[in-house]
Amino acid sequence: MMKGLPSFSRAASPLALLAAAVLLAGCGHSESLKVETTPTLPYPTPVGMEVMPPEPPLPPDTASQDCNPTASLRPFRTKAEADAAVANIHERAG
Repeated sequence: MMKGLPSFSRAASPLALLAAAVLLAGCGHSESLKVETTPTLPYPTPVGMEVMPPEPPLPPDTASQDCNPTASLRPFRTKAEADAAVANIHERAG
């Protein structure tokens, strides 16, 4: 009949527990992890190509503004309702 653990296991148990504690303690970090960021590289271009700076947008052509502003609106019963809808659009557009 076996009685308890053999003597070598009694000595190995605290050592195994100590080894596990040391291994698990090595997994913790006291400082925050730093994420490596990749550099942003420019797009590849042909040799000798000059990149032009962006140009400001052109002003709207006011010569071609002779269209009917109510043409794309749903039909209204009266001209006053149509004018009110156009005024509402102008207010929202700011």
